[in-house]
Formats: sequence, structure tokens, C-alpha cells
Amino acid sequence: MAFVRVKDKDTGHEFDVPETDWRIEAGLFTRVSGKDSVVRPRRPKHRVASKGVTSKPSSAAEKKEAKNG
Repeated sequence: MAFVRVKDKDTGHEFDVPETDWRIEAGLFTRVSGKDSVVRPRRPKHRVASKGVTSKPSSAAEKKEAKNG
């Protein structure tokens, strides 16, 4: 069985899955170009937000702040 490197569209994490994984065909994962198939899965590569970049508050938090302010 061969494993291929994929990227999760929602989280941005990269990890290896079997090349016959149904989620690749379903469009949930995209194959990472430049990575060959391997016999054993490699370590995952987690996407971490950059330093100094603040995340946008949720719309629920904004509504609560507007209501109270």
C-alpha cells in the first residue's frame, strides 16, 4: 500500500493517507504537488497561525459586543 501527501482544505494541515482514500476523490483533500508516494506514512505537518496575526472575532462575538455597547 502506498501513501500520498494531502492537504486538508479546512484546516491547512498536511498528512499522508492511502492513495485509494475516498476523501481525495470527494474533494475534501488536495494532493500536495512535488511529493512522491511512500511506503510508510510521514509525520503530519500542522498549520499554525503566524505570530502577530490576530484572528477575526466570530460574528456572534461582534453581535454581543454591539448589543452591549
